[in-house]
Amino acid sequence: MHPEAAELARLVMAMQEERAETYAKLRAAHRTYLASGGGGGGGGYDLETYKVAVDAATKAFQLSSQTAMDLRKKCDKEGGCGDLKKVAGMIERLQVLEERKLKFTVDHQLAQQEVQEHPDDDLQVCKMLCACSFAL
Repeated sequence: MHPEAAELARLVMAMQEERAETYAKLRAAHRTYLASGGGGGGGGYDLETYKVAVDAATKAFQLSSQTAMDLRKKCDKEGGCGDLKKVAGMIERLQVLEERKLKFTVDHQLAQQEVQEHPDDDLQVCKMLCACSFAL
């Protein structure tokens, strides 16, 4: 593999590790948020704390996206050999998948809250689960 392509691939992997850590923090914050709301019926959620976590995740995801675009541009500037083109393609595909994953995460979190607030509403639970599965 071209040395520059190998280095860019390592940077992409590091970026993905940071994204994984951000998702883990976001999941933990959402679990805490749901726990703060108690049982069914809604209300009582610690929304302010959750907003802080969502804001931090948003900033981290924006930084990752910018990093991905910068790495993609670097692939083009380095001459576009076969290996660099492969890395560029990988970055493009990752960005598409990350966008889908983020949308799924939001839909899934909304569905979890809906189920918690309306545990006896089987139709609502089914609708929310179907919406999440179609997001994939």
